Amino acid sequence: MDQRLKGQEIELRIVAGGQVVTSINAIKNFNSTIQLETKSDGYLGESVNRVDQILNGYGGDFEMNPNTNEYNTLNAQSEDKATGRNPALVFNVIRTDFYSNGQTAVITFLDVAWGEIPESVGGRGEYVGTKYSFICSEKDIQLDNLI
Repeated sequence: MDQRLKGQEIELRIVAGGQVVTSINAIKNFNSTIQLETKSDGYLGESVNRVDQILNGYGGDFEMNPNTNEYNTLNAQSEDKATGRNPALVFNVIRTDFYSNGQTAVITFLDVAWGEIPESVGGRGEYVGTKYSFICSEKDIQLDNLI
């Protein structure tokens, strides 16, 4: 029986303007969401509601402990895109899963828009932490080595 996928078998990369942001490597956790919505309506003469599903996009977040000042470049680039100083800048979030049976999955969240980027300093002996949240309209999944 194959082992379940663990966090140590996940790689996360942030690509800004076609370049991998090398400082984003001390990632503590990563969450992703398929943003689905359901609509339902009841009609006379029918005993149950009709249900439709709508895809509203994708989202996610991750927390990290910065270990170089390069993460400030990502923050500045995020601000540049949001304020219109560099509106053409594209950010992609790429997650690669390495399964114990040799299979891989590469999930790319395309042209993400960043949400709030809070930073926290818990105390003298604590690591500085920052959290990034994002949403996007498209994602791509590439599956390799499927049996």
